Amino acid sequence: MCGLAGVVDATTTDARRGAVVGAMTRAVAHRGPVGSRVAVHAAVALGHAALPLCHGAVPQPWTTPSGRVTVVLNGEVYGLAAQRARLAALGGDPSLRSDTEVVAALVELAGVRAFDGLEGMFAVAAVDHVRRELLLARDRRGKKPLYVARLGAAGGWPRVVFASELTAVLAHPDVPAEPDVEVLGHYLRVRSVPAPASALAHVAKLQPGTVLRLDADGAEVHDVAPPAPEPAPDVAGTADALGDALTAAVDERVRSTPARVGVLLSGGVDSAVVAALTARAAAEPVS
Repeated sequence: MCGLAGVVDATTTDARRGAVVGAMTRAVAHRGPVGSRVAVHAAVALGHAALPLCHGAVPQPWTTPSGRVTVVLNGEVYGLAAQRARLAALGGDPSLRSDTEVVAALVELAGVRAFDGLEGMFAVAAVDHVRRELLLARDRRGKKPLYVARLGAAGGWPRVVFASELTAVLAHPDVPAEPDVEVLGHYLRVRSVPAPASALAHVAKLQPGTVLRLDADGAEVHDVAPPAPEPAPDVAGTADALGDALTAAVDERVRSTPARVGVLLSGGVDSAVVAALTARAAAEPVS
């Protein structure tokens, strides 16, 4: 778990943007206790509170070598081998190690379509400094949160505030803490606030499996294309196919981190299976 925060606003100074995003990043510091960084570039300031658990993790915010794209990523992208192959097909560098580097390079080459087929649990903010656009993306299952407040446009850029938590969005002085009475009524009835609503009238949750593209002309929402479906196994092979899929999923997650792996074991069949597969895949005893 990490935390991200950011502002796109051409109406203030670099120092002011950096200070505001610093305050926003501190509001999500509990999500990334290892450390935090803020980067300011033109109209954009991005902050990241880090909890790096993956091999080859790079410091964030991360900017591509060309200087064109800056990215912050909360979570993890799986299946990097396939994404590196995709990157190579687009003319990019397939030797990039971390998911953050791969996502940033894909955004540089593919724009809003960079997130098609990505598997994982992630929320991403990517700024293209050449196109003057902001891309906000969320994984298809909605595991990682992302809240957005749109404040109009000025100076050739959209004015946008975004973060992993509402508390961080409210750390921006221009975002009003006005409750959405209708949404609160819904919450009291069913105990949930479904996306794109939030408890605040001027803040939205990004829908799972979507990319919000914003520039000075407005906003567009794009659906993330899912990975290509695999052929369905015959009935006789269903159990083997399920076992192979579970094993591959657990192996992917265990291999991606240098940290010692633990499992929350509730005693049910699902957690027991995950614990057994994790113990088989891990190099050290599982706690």
